[in-house]
Amino acid sequence: STQSRSSAASDVYKRQLFIIIAIGIMQIKADDNIRILQSVPAQLKQNEKDIKAIIGSDISTNFILISGNSPQEVLEIENTLTSKIILANPKVDHPYLAINSYIPTIKEQQENYNLVQKKLIQNNLSSYLHQIGMHKNEAENIKSKLSQIVFKPLTIEDWLQSPVSNSLRFLWLGKVNNQYVTVLLPSNKIEPHELTNLTQQIPGTAYINKADDISKVFHTYRIKLSLLLVIAFVALFILLFVRYRFKKACLYILPPIFASLLSLATIGWLHIPLTLFSILALILVLGIAVDYVLFFSETKSKFSSTMLATSLSAITTILSFGLLALSSTPAIEYFGLTVLIGIGSAFLLSPIVMKLRVNENDK
Repeated sequence: STQSRSSAASDVYKRQLFIIIAIGIMQIKADDNIRILQSVPAQLKQNEKDIKAIIGSDISTNFILISGNSPQEVLEIENTLTSKIILANPKVDHPYLAINSYIPTIKEQQENYNLVQKKLIQNNLSSYLHQIGMHKNEAENIKSKLSQIVFKPLTIEDWLQSPVSNSLRFLWLGKVNNQYVTVLLPSNKIEPHELTNLTQQIPGTAYINKADDISKVFHTYRIKLSLLLVIAFVALFILLFVRYRFKKACLYILPPIFASLLSLATIGWLHIPLTLFSILALILVLGIAVDYVLFFSETKSKFSSTMLATSLSAITTILSFGLLALSSTPAIEYFGLTVLIGIGSAFLLSPIVMKLRVNENDK
């Protein structure tokens, strides 16, 4: 009767543990954002925002590359892009930082020259000079000299040689792989997906968002490593089956599986995102948990020696990897926490293989 009550209580605890693990895993949310590698203090971030607000700068670290077969073609493409940016973001005061704000295209310069010659010099200059008291001959002389000024466009080369371009020369990359390239820096107030859509519509432009690009790589690696982890569990079970047969293989695979599930459940309960580093930590947990199981499964009689060796191994692993959970860098913290829970669980669960050996001997 006592044994049956003990067995019933054990079943209840097992069901409760399964429920806790299941609920924790259901709460897991993945996050592959590369920015989790940053550990900038909140006060420093606030100071940065305050400084940007004071100097009126909200330029993003992302950028748009604009390329063309000639400098003028680059400026024309940039004009097309900036006009669409302005049209789509009328409430943003300074939506971008670009060279075309300082160097009009030759076509625009020619149009401006013609307007000055026609509207100002030819039609209105003489009357204005007369109104301010200038003699007629002097007025005609000034008009004649201004009319003889030959149009000379301002080129990018001229602008780059001028001191006024000192603070903006970094925007012009020059000739790269037979293409002239310039950089446009958009405002942080413009959504990245909007810039991506605009650049896809305009040939010769490309929106570069390094953080998102690396985050996509992290996402791909996380998915592939997760699949690799599942394959590793299957391969491990096959090897255990070959060595110990089905019943023992099922038992010996439980500590690594439960250690991994408990780590994932803890992540879910603490609302910590699942990252590539968490998957890497689970691979480490799997390898060490299998070692613990094999140590106990192959122990013939000296259980105390095996327990001592396993304990020392668990302690050193937790001290070397588990303490990373105290790191202020989120990615390192997630890795350390996963290892801490996984190795601790594997250490506590691995001795069950000895119980199987005892039961078999009793029989």
